[in-house]
Amino acid sequence: MAQIRKNLRISISLIFGIFILWVTFHHADIRLFYHNLKELNWLWVTLSFLCAMASYICIAGVLQSLLTALHYYLKPVDVFNIALVSTVANYALNIGGISGLAIKIYLLSRRKILPSHTLSLSLIHGFFTNTIAVFFIFAGFTVFYSHYSFGMAKKDILIWIAWVVIAALMATFIWMGFFIVNASVRFATLNFLMRLYHRVSTRIKLLARKAELLESTFENFNKSMDLVVKNIRQILYASLYALADWIFMFACLKTSFLAVHCPAKLGILAIGFCVSLFTSIIAIIPGGLGIMEGSMVSIFYLLGLEYEKSLVAVLIYRVLYYLVPMIIGGLIFLSELSNFRKSG
Repeated sequence: MAQIRKNLRISISLIFGIFILWVTFHHADIRLFYHNLKELNWLWVTLSFLCAMASYICIAGVLQSLLTALHYYLKPVDVFNIALVSTVANYALNIGGISGLAIKIYLLSRRKILPSHTLSLSLIHGFFTNTIAVFFIFAGFTVFYSHYSFGMAKKDILIWIAWVVIAALMATFIWMGFFIVNASVRFATLNFLMRLYHRVSTRIKLLARKAELLESTFENFNKSMDLVVKNIRQILYASLYALADWIFMFACLKTSFLAVHCPAKLGILAIGFCVSLFTSIIAIIPGGLGIMEGSMVSIFYLLGLEYEKSLVAVLIYRVLYYLVPMIIGGLIFLSELSNFRKSG
């Protein structure tokens, strides 16, 4: 029954996303849309694709730095595959990063990396590749949005709800930062989780049998977190890779607009970029289908850009940064499963 409800929710969300995508195209002048497609500058399209790939290479660089901090030395191609597959898994099934985390733990464990180490690596990797960048991008989003729409924000309750969501996310991101670098915060959090677990396990015997194993896992997890954090050089490398990742991601969007002969200002692109990240995080639709395209195109149009050019540019960005990596990542994951079955 639970699986049926889950499949039904995904189906309904996909139908809704397709409807939003249809509405987005319905508002476009099809002749202008096709004209912009024919006039594409393929050099900029190629550069946009290269920026997308450079972004994923940087995501892999973050993971490689963290693995090195724990004295694991995997082949660069293996690290890239793990980083790509786990990242695009979150696009395909957006449930707070859980899907990407689970796949990352599975793929790392197959490389003989301890479960406690895979968990700590995955947590810090996700923090560097998402949380820090999203923190600054959301901060920029609120500044830009308040500048352009402060009057409307006073009247529209939806805007205030968005601000509350952003504030809650900021608090979560800050706590995650302290959880990673501060042993006292980490110990207090894990201690709280264990006490909660013990209360629940008094009623469920199966959980009570696993309590000792869970405590041992937490202890090993805490040690591996300390080991990673103490390696300042690799942490620095990871942070630099994370910064480069988001620069290349933004460059992918910028070059997509240049491909349609629309040299949009960086400030306008920054707003659309922040909106796309915001919708990708809060949307339950797989891949943010429809929601991301519709919100980005609408924002660019409201800020003065041509609707059809914005639509083509956003589609280039979505295809090159999301769709192509999702296909590649899916093929890599299927190959991993096939190899696992053969070896098993």
